[in-house]
Amino acid sequence: MRATVNHADEAWFLWVAHRANSGALLYKQVYYVTTPLAMWLMQGAIHVFGADISVERALASACFTASVILVWTIAGWIACPTRWRLILVVVLFAYASPVAHFASVYSMLAIAFALAALAVMLRWLDSFARGDLISHWPLVTAGGLAGVAFASKPNTGVLVFFATIVTAVAGVRRTPDRGSWRAVALVAAGFATIIAAMLIPLVVLGTTGDLLRDVFSGKSDYLSVVGPHFSGISGLLQLFHPSGQPLGELLVRTNTLIPLVAVALLGVAVWRAGGRSSPSLVVLIAFSIVGFGAAAPDFGGQHVTEAAPILLTLPVLAWLHTRPSDQRSLRRRVAFAALTAATLTLSATTVAAWAGRPAVEEGDRVVSSTLPHLSGPMTSARAEYHTFFDIARLHARTHGRVFIIDSNAATLYLAGHLSDPTPYDFPERSDFGAGGEGGVITYLRRHDVDWVCVRRYSDPRPPPFPAEPTMLEHYVVHTMRLVNRFHYCDLYRQREPRRFRPAHGVPALRTFAENLAPAWRADRRNRRVG
Repeated sequence: MRATVNHADEAWFLWVAHRANSGALLYKQVYYVTTPLAMWLMQGAIHVFGADISVERALASACFTASVILVWTIAGWIACPTRWRLILVVVLFAYASPVAHFASVYSMLAIAFALAALAVMLRWLDSFARGDLISHWPLVTAGGLAGVAFASKPNTGVLVFFATIVTAVAGVRRTPDRGSWRAVALVAAGFATIIAAMLIPLVVLGTTGDLLRDVFSGKSDYLSVVGPHFSGISGLLQLFHPSGQPLGELLVRTNTLIPLVAVALLGVAVWRAGGRSSPSLVVLIAFSIVGFGAAAPDFGGQHVTEAAPILLTLPVLAWLHTRPSDQRSLRRRVAFAALTAATLTLSATTVAAWAGRPAVEEGDRVVSSTLPHLSGPMTSARAEYHTFFDIARLHARTHGRVFIIDSNAATLYLAGHLSDPTPYDFPERSDFGAGGEGGVITYLRRHDVDWVCVRRYSDPRPPPFPAEPTMLEHYVVHTMRLVNRFHYCDLYRQREPRRFRPAHGVPALRTFAENLAPAWRADRRNRRVG
């Protein structure tokens, strides 16, 4: 709970929940990037416990804890040795816990329900092996869990749905009747029921169309910004070069190797099976693909962390499931003990490094944050002072109503009790909905948005990062008037509307005649009366 706040994502999620609880309609009056289940849970939590960063972190920890419990249970069902289960849990704490790396609540929630669907399907497949009376309710339940995952994060939910169908078809093909279509229908029924339940409040509020635009049709900018590449590999290369960053922080970046390790382990498992795959192996491979989809398209550090409970553990379980069951020699026992010691050491190092003090410059010091709604986590004293300074100046100038184009926007809104006159609280090019930057510019033109604070850059200005809203920033800088320069952003105001001045020639004569007409009509009326 003491780790430094992620001002771009973590504070944004809390701010959106706070706005929604204050009366703003989700998707219509405040932009939200995914389907609403996680946000609804967050709204309920802060309604009960208050809008504080500790509430969000407790919810994220609950999602992670549920995933760890499910991984432990699933590993036990496929006869994974206890020592390997312990190693998996320790590695998960190093690479997937909220302590090790920031992970969004909605992604962690979707992964937890994906693991729950996997657990249900494993128990359903186990009923075949025991020769019990086959029940089809687990198929409906697993489909419903896929629907719940969809209600938290759509791409993960869709992949869970198809993984469940693949598992169901693989299972029923071993029965005499081979009712594949019936199994698919049962999974689809459970999935559709949850989706329909999710849509009911959206239909009542009239925000279904806004959800479709924000979550589905407005993703072109996101895909162009993120792109299919391994963004963390370049950071991993710093392991082999001297740098001023702590070793533990660099080791955390090794999580970008998890997809590569997963591919290798799955390849070995398929090679060992030799075309004689068991239903358990099929379900492990099918749900491993869910992990790859959850980490796509960039396979960066945050996305891999969110998918790690699946992407890291299921390939290992598939590899163990196909491992030969011969007796281990003394050499293998020694090697396993060395692997365990190395894993525990690496895990302790990475967790301690990530949960340590934030990096500060010379003359600065680490303090506990006292910002409203964000109090408790560690921060630098200089950053804390700059935040309070900017909040006070923004309030004095804008009366608390300003559109902030900066990664610290949500922090300033929350801590300063400011209000955003637009629906866009995460000012990056990938999070402006279907209209993109042009839509935001149109919104600024049509609505009463007097004040805009634009991200302040160092001199010389660094090259733009992929998600930087350069077109929007250019519009504000060249059409509005610069008023103040703060630590985090530069404050601009809409220019005063120009008074109408008639041009020379015919327009001027027309204006003169229009002004003279009332006096001329009044003079004629007075003459008739006289």
